[in-house]
Amino acid sequence: MLGAAALAAVGCATARPRLSEPVRWAWTGGVTSTTANVVARVEGAEAVALVVRAELDAATDRGARVTATPAGDDTFRFALSGLEPDRRYTLRLEADAEAVWTGALRTPVEDRPLSFAFVAGSCAQTGSAHEVFETMKRHDPRVFVHLGDLHYEDIDEDAPARFSAAYDLVLTSPTQSSLMSEVPVAYVWDDHDFGRNNSDRTSTSKRAALDAYRKHVPSHALVEDHAIYHAFTIGRVRFLMTDCRSQRTPRGVAHRYRTMLGKKQKAWLKQELLDSKGRYPLVVWVSPVGWIGRTLDDDSWPGYPSERVELSLFLAEHGIDNVLMLAGDAHMLAIDDGTNNRYANNGRAGFPVFHVAALDQVGSEKGGPYSHGVRIGRGQYGLIEIDDRVHEVTVRLTGRDAEDAVLIEHTFVLPG
Repeated sequence: MLGAAALAAVGCATARPRLSEPVRWAWTGGVTSTTANVVARVEGAEAVALVVRAELDAATDRGARVTATPAGDDTFRFALSGLEPDRRYTLRLEADAEAVWTGALRTPVEDRPLSFAFVAGSCAQTGSAHEVFETMKRHDPRVFVHLGDLHYEDIDEDAPARFSAAYDLVLTSPTQSSLMSEVPVAYVWDDHDFGRNNSDRTSTSKRAALDAYRKHVPSHALVEDHAIYHAFTIGRVRFLMTDCRSQRTPRGVAHRYRTMLGKKQKAWLKQELLDSKGRYPLVVWVSPVGWIGRTLDDDSWPGYPSERVELSLFLAEHGIDNVLMLAGDAHMLAIDDGTNNRYANNGRAGFPVFHVAALDQVGSEKGGPYSHGVRIGRGQYGLIEIDDRVHEVTVRLTGRDAEDAVLIEHTFVLPG
């Protein structure tokens, strides 16, 4: 049953009546073992409510009505609490007492063994209705990790309305909304959904992008006000979602002074990595941009070589060997088992890297070389399967197409 904190009265708000069909979109995220977030845009309703019901109790439980927090422009945020670990819940969004959207979510367990699968991808044309999103949904993943380029509007101005319109186009896509109605999303941006191509912290879009993210995205708690990095846990897997745009210095700065993450985020990342040692068998470091490569003027990590070496040395010096990096940006599937990830200057192979793109964009290749090769194209995504058997954890990576054919794969085992 839901706890007392979730049994709040119906959230009511006055909105301007404009459409006969009030719900524009809704999606879920920020899911923990006991909490979750839902964000929806509902137009023309005087009263908005979210009814949450434990699936197993559907016959007897009328559900709890969760208070809405109006976020402006007909957007409503719902903070769910008092949930129980590893349970499925049905969601019903009501506008003026009529159901206008239904969804579902499943809470994880945290800090104890759990075998599960999740999907990951990046780079889709604005409002894409590609079938790849339906293909991902069929795996019943615990989370959809989105590594950026949610849209390609390239907004290069402080224009909140343009960002809101971009979210509308994405979240009203029939295939994307179908996936996001039942699979929680963990999302960090890249350049095209933060600002212009190859944008950095000097982008004039930064304030509007941050405000729009906080308004529209049902994320886990953000670490600071001026960036979107955050972390969460499923089973014994720790996810570190890094923001590789809003804190990065321009590439015109000398290499030794460039930073991709900024001082605060880098300190947070290092502390998370240290804390994970001996606690989590696997840490998934989500980097919207690629790691492996040699081109010093590159927009990805190769263009920030000093910081890449610094982080690699940090991992090596502290004996942190439980990291898997997921990367986006390049419109390809690629896997490196660590063979070509040798930036710690100790001659040893580093952590594996898995590129997961493009959901729906023209193919491109960046960086490398990669031990398992490259598959260039659109309609591609990554499936990551975790088999946690207490004393060891098997991680299977498969890069797939919209027909669910396996294009590239790699399996590795970590001590539990």
